[in-house]
Amino acid sequence: MAFEVWRDWRRALRTGLRTGPGAGLMASLRREWLFLLALSLAGVLTVLAGSPSWAVVPGWLLLSALVLARKRDVAEEPVPVDSGPILPGYDPLPEIAGTLQVLDMAVLVLGPDGTVLIQNRPAGRLFGDLPVGAHLSARIRSPAILDMVRETLRTGDANQIEHA
Repeated sequence: MAFEVWRDWRRALRTGLRTGPGAGLMASLRREWLFLLALSLAGVLTVLAGSPSWAVVPGWLLLSALVLARKRDVAEEPVPVDSGPILPGYDPLPEIAGTLQVLDMAVLVLGPDGTVLIQNRPAGRLFGDLPVGAHLSARIRSPAILDMVRETLRTGDANQIEHA
């Protein structure tokens, strides 16, 4: 009988702390237990090092209260990526083209179907001038390179190929 009362009292206490007015405190203690343990260890080591306990205890209490009162960072919902323009009527390609023209390495920007959107001067010297809207296969005939470009456009992952 006494054991049953003790077990019921302990269960009531435990469930009361999870759902009652102390639920937020218990959740904070469960979430921040490692940080509070480290803070307590630092306080004990500070007292053992010779600091007066009348200065350490209020500091420990203040820091513990700040840790427990801290709101948990809630991850924001990821914004779905829209393939449309960010602003209606805004086309970033001229700005990108201006930036790519000053690079000294060959850069081709392709559309999702493999057509050339932007070609800088070094790419024009390397591949020959490709008109905007022309398909990449109009200039590059290597099946391995075209397959790599097709795979990159399909998956969005960067690829490399060694071509002699």
